[in-house]
Amino acid sequence: MPDDVTQLHYAPRAPWHHRRRTRRSILLLALALIIASGYFWAPRYYNHLRLLYWQRQCADFIEPPETVAYDSTTGNAPPHTSAAWQNFYSLYSPPGAKPNSILFLHRLQTASGKSYLITLEEIDNFENALGKRSVLLTYRLFALGSITRSPRQLRAANDVIVIQYKYVFFNDSRQATFRIFSGQPDRSDPSHFTITYDVDGKSETLDGWLTDDETVLLQPRTPSRP
Repeated sequence: MPDDVTQLHYAPRAPWHHRRRTRRSILLLALALIIASGYFWAPRYYNHLRLLYWQRQCADFIEPPETVAYDSTTGNAPPHTSAAWQNFYSLYSPPGAKPNSILFLHRLQTASGKSYLITLEEIDNFENALGKRSVLLTYRLFALGSITRSPRQLRAANDVIVIQYKYVFFNDSRQATFRIFSGQPDRSDPSHFTITYDVDGKSETLDGWLTDDETVLLQPRTPSRP
């Protein structure tokens, strides 16, 4: 066994104040990264929480059944809208949507148990060549968002949002009055809602159902006046 043993010589440890300075630099760098990350993500997360808040307000939105949501005699009066819907959609798709009369705004659930947010709106009214007026309705359907995902408007194609239009025409004579009242969810069937309307004081009902294929079926319970 050889007598000469090679000894390893290690560099002396850095003084304690140098080690503290290194740790402090690492901590400051980590803190700077956290602040920079928060500066970037905090506004997005804040807006996401606001979006979820207004989504909840829309999902729970109910007006008294006697509330008039559309009246053919009001002329150019502002549409009957909802602050909850305007705030929600302005965050979802800035700067928001053109105000329309909101006829129904609530959460519905399919027979299979999936929940969605639906808004039913009056988007147009006009007279045809025969002098009869018509009111045009449309709906929008959203998959509900959560803390980890944003709400999603359904029926998109080629990266362009395609709003599914369901047309329901209520025809009446030139002198007739026509009113639509705020829709009501069905307490016994979470997929169903109703909207009451009247033509010259004659009350009729529009039934709506959310189906499992993510569409809304609208059907007058009784025929409208020809």
